[in-house]
Order: sequence, then structure tokens, then C-alpha cells
Amino acid sequence: MKSAPSVWLCGLAALILFQGCGDPGIKVHLMSSKQISLAEPARLRFHLWGYDAGIADQSASLLQEYTTVLPSVPQTYSLLYQEAFAEKIDPRSSGPLAFYLTLQGDVNNDGVVGPGDLAQDYAAMEPKSQPTMDALSGDFWIKVCDPSYPARPF
Repeated sequence: MKSAPSVWLCGLAALILFQGCGDPGIKVHLMSSKQISLAEPARLRFHLWGYDAGIADQSASLLQEYTTVLPSVPQTYSLLYQEAFAEKIDPRSSGPLAFYLTLQGDVNNDGVVGPGDLAQDYAAMEPKSQPTMDALSGDFWIKVCDPSYPARPF
């Protein structure tokens, strides 16, 4: 029998990853340039960010956070979004908007992302922003964090 947290995580993953008919989704295909072996499924968190591309020197607004389970690499996810997420962008002018995704993985489930956990591999994949959320679909590269990686909360 599954424990309550396992059932909750499975239910949350099903809710996040289920793409209904006509619902918009960002298709994320996670890959790695090196073999990643997971003894147990890792917790994976995606962050969807947005900003006004017409305003210089501003921080992005967190539009949505998705937490799910990563059983193995490679893996494909469909992250549902709503166009209304763009209304969370602040500050905002009448200029064009831009969006990007970040991700991190907690391999040992200790609530911290640090050495031995997973992070976006910017050497294999240039950070990119897109003019629409659905344009973010594509390959995302991850890596195991090396010993010099600074620990931060998951």
C-alpha cells in the first residue's frame, strides 16, 4: 500500500501532466549528455517565468510552479498552462511579453538542491525565452550538480 505522500505526489503528477482535449501544454523532453542513474525517483520542479520584453532591467515574475516525479532520464512531460498566467507579469507595459522555464531536481529528497542533485545544463542548452508559452516546448538538458554547486532550497 502506498503512503499518503506517495499517493499525493502521484495525484499531483497526474493533475499536472494530464493534458485534456484542447488544453495548452508545454512539451518538455528532458535529456542529459551523460548517463543519469536514479536509485529512487527524484522530485523535479519546473518554474514558468514571464516578463515584459519591452522593459529593460527588470526581474521576471513566477507564473507557475510544477512539482512532479522524475523516474528516469530521458523523460517527457506536458506542463499545462493558462493564457491568464500572463496577467501575473509585473511590471507590465503594453510591450511584448517573453517566457522561459527553469528546472531543478532533488535526487535524495532532502529538500535541498546541491551536489549530486539535478540542475539545468546550460553548457548543453542556451537559456532561451520565447514570445509565447507554448513555444517553450522542446528539449531541456539536465546534469548532475558537481561538488562545487551551491546548495539551495528545493
